[in-house]
Amino acid sequence: VIVLKGLVVRDLYPRPELRTMCDADLLVHKEDLEKAEEILKELGYTLYESSVMHHTYYKGNTVVELHWVITNELYFDGILQTEDQRG
Repeated sequence: VIVLKGLVVRDLYPRPELRTMCDADLLVHKEDLEKAEEILKELGYTLYESSVMHHTYYKGNTVVELHWVITNELYFDGILQTEDQRG
């Protein structure tokens, strides 16, 4: 598991409280995704939504996103490249 974005970079700010966060982003190996989801459910988290890049869980005011990829080609210029275009 790798902690991403706000949980990590906030410590680089001169005043960490200036880096606001609305969720915790965790990167897991795709083969470990089911195990990570089981752990969150055992801790009382509920699945809120799923996307092609992450699953979002919540418990009270706490939100956790489980990511299994860091990037998605759909976010780059809004174009999904074919295998032939990638080379």
